[in-house]
Amino acid sequence: MKLKNNRFSRHERLKTSSEFKRIKKKIHLRFNKGPLKIYILKQSMEYSRIGIIVYKKAGKAFYRNKIKRWVREIFRAGKNDFEDMRDILFVVGQGTELVDFKFLRESFFTALRKYQE
Repeated sequence: MKLKNNRFSRHERLKTSSEFKRIKKKIHLRFNKGPLKIYILKQSMEYSRIGIIVYKKAGKAFYRNKIKRWVREIFRAGKNDFEDMRDILFVVGQGTELVDFKFLRESFFTALRKYQE
């Protein structure tokens, strides 16, 4: 079920805690940069999926939601460029004064390049 449009649909989201735990347990790549951790796991579905965790220590609710919107937008815009399908988990912790859209986008594509090497 390869999607041709750039929409971010429900089936592309990691929803349950068991899915999050599976990625953390069986990761193929773990990328750390400041308060951001990105976990990537190759999977056999026809589409990539993303999960986002932003801890309360990251800031107020409006800022945590803004980070989630940024991550979804980065994923939505770049998902058709993936060579193979994977599950990606973003975890943002304390120290978010460094986190902005540019930082997230650069970190995401750096992690993907390291994964493909």
